[in-house]
Amino acid sequence: MTYFVGQGLSPHQAAAIAGNMAWEGGGRADLVTPGDNARNSPNSPHSIGIGQWNGTRAQALKAYAESKGTSWNDLNTQLEFLHSELKGPEAKAYARLTAAQTPEEAGQAMLAFERPKDWNKPGAHPERGQYAAKVFASYGGEQPV
Repeated sequence: MTYFVGQGLSPHQAAAIAGNMAWEGGGRADLVTPGDNARNSPNSPHSIGIGQWNGTRAQALKAYAESKGTSWNDLNTQLEFLHSELKGPEAKAYARLTAAQTPEEAGQAMLAFERPKDWNKPGAHPERGQYAAKVFASYGGEQPV
């Protein structure tokens, strides 16, 4: 969360990213605590990193890491890559995220980045907003004005 606030996102928007990454890491509530590390979900063995990237996006993460001289499983590399995706090929998801006014809205907006099954059906994946709100609260955030 701290990384994305440092990139100019509001705390509730940064919490949405952190909450979604926690969910992607296996839907474990203990992953939303400050200082957590990058993990792979046992539910998706072919997906990698905090974003559970797979296919061409996993290849892009690995290429990004190689270009930086780091490992793809380095947490900072993954955060930078995620940010580069939001600012580039995932700009539509970024626009939804930055338009969100609450942690719950921002958590739902991140569905456009992750695109899990049925992501674009109204009411799908309410846990994403719930995790965003939990992260927001765990960092002592205040509701945006």
